[in-house]
Order: sequence, then structure tokens, then C-alpha cells
Amino acid sequence: SAVHQSFAKADNLGEISAKAQIQTVCFDILGLMLAALVNMWIGNHQRPQAGLHLFVYPFFASMDLFGIYQGLKHVHLQTLTKDRLEIILNTWIEFGYVPSPAEVSEKEVINFVGVKGKSVWPIRIGCINPKDQIPKWSMETIRSITDEDYYFVCMEIFKGLKRTPQHRILLSIREGAEAAHIIMGLLQACYIRRTLLANRSKSEIIIRDNNASNSTLEDWFVIVEDGRRSAERDLTNLIEQMVGMGWVVKNILLSKQEQARYSFVCD
Repeated sequence: SAVHQSFAKADNLGEISAKAQIQTVCFDILGLMLAALVNMWIGNHQRPQAGLHLFVYPFFASMDLFGIYQGLKHVHLQTLTKDRLEIILNTWIEFGYVPSPAEVSEKEVINFVGVKGKSVWPIRIGCINPKDQIPKWSMETIRSITDEDYYFVCMEIFKGLKRTPQHRILLSIREGAEAAHIIMGLLQACYIRRTLLANRSKSEIIIRDNNASNSTLEDWFVIVEDGRRSAERDLTNLIEQMVGMGWVVKNILLSKQEQARYSFVCD
């Protein structure tokens, strides 16, 4: 399995699989013994301990899930997802190096039913959602794409959990795009986010401009183009270092919503 392969540093996958199976059998036996002892104890104290099993099962189930979670933290997967790639790119932008799978595993969090920690200027991969609003000044970015572009980056306004309007960066991928295009697009989006966070006063002026004034359009285009140039400059060296650290860059695992693509139709 992928979990066993992540531990195989040499041609010892069979040995690791055998040891994992032995450990599973041993802990299954210990679990059965413990369950039998608890069952016997409850049987001997059935009257005063009525309903105790309603608390015992959730307790041991929680322990089991916690053990699985702790085990997964030591599994350093080398496949790329959107979240792992974003961690890599943020580290690259801030510190100038590609983190190892072990470092990314420590920073990665479990996305439970799509709810993750709150972040400023989150990035979404997918197509434009009709329910979300695209600011006028960001709409110009979409109008400027050509048949040579394999993605575009724009801003969208969505309603969060508190039903209050929030801004986030949208990366939309074109049909036929390869993994390198996705990496470059997400890298550009991360550079745009860093610029917005570094100059909060300018970003506030931009997002509050509903009329798309010339100054706002110019500022937004400068931010987008600076991000594109930075991504183009870093892409080759970034991918080389990612391969050197063991990351699988030929394919990026995306969710169903993130796999949505747009088509470019020439007039």
C-alpha cells in the first residue's frame, strides 16, 4: 500500500508489510483480551454498572482513532495535493527552500468535512461559482486571458460560515493543463496573497472599490503581473528542488471541485 511504500527506504517493502501485519494482529489480540475482561467485569457488576457500555465503547473508539491519527502523522506521503503544494509554495516564498515530506506532514492538518482553520486570503482551485461575486476590477483579469494561458487568477467574494462576505483568491485551470501549469498558477496565487498581506492598506483600498476606478485596475494588474513574473522566474528551480526532495510532481491529486476546468473558445 501507499502507507507501507512511504516507509520503504530500500527494496524492503515486503519486510515492512510483514511487520505491519504482525503488529496489527498483536494489537487485535490485545484488544480482544481487553474487551473480554471489560465484558466479564460488566457482567459481574451488571446492576450497579448498567449503561456503562454506552461510555466504554466511545472511549475505546476514540483511543483507536487517536492511535490511527498518530500513526498517520508518521507517514510522509510524497504525492501532491492542493494543501501540501500550498505548504511547499509558502515555504519556498518565505524561506527559499522546498520542505521535505516530513516537514509538510507536521504542518498538514486533517480537512474534516471541508472545514479547516481560518486563513487570510484563502486560495480556491476550481471554476467560477455563479453564487459568488467577482469584483469589477478582478473581472478585467478574466477578460485579458488568451489562448496561450492555461490558467487565470482572480478575486471572488463568497459568504463564509457567518454569512458575511469574504474575499478569496480563485485559481481556475484550463482544460489540457499539466501539473506544471497548476504549480505555476498556485505559485502565482501565493505571491499575490503575500503582496496583499504585505500591503494591507493598498489591499483594503482595492477590495473596497466597487466602481473599478483606473487606479484600482492598475494596482490590481501590477499585483497580478508581478506574481506571474515571480512564478515564471522560480518555476524551473522550484520543480527541480521538489523532485530532489522526493515529491511526485507529475501528477497532483485534486478534489472533484478542484478538478473542474474551463474551456477557451476563440472568436
